Amino acid sequence: MKLSTREWIAKADADFTSAGRESRARKMPNFDAACFFGQQCVDLNRLNRRERSVRVRP
Repeated sequence: MKLSTREWIAKADADFTSAGRESRARKMPNFDAACFFGQQCVDLNRLNRRERSVRVRP
């Protein structure tokens, strides 16, 4: 796996964790941030899938 792919996966995992934390906050939850982090997670996973599907021709 490429280094950039591993970095994207780590960032997507962190965004997912942040989205969950924000959505579960009892005092002053920031649902806008939760939605933003969730969307970032989805976008990073799409980029990861796109990178894995690109095949280099010899």
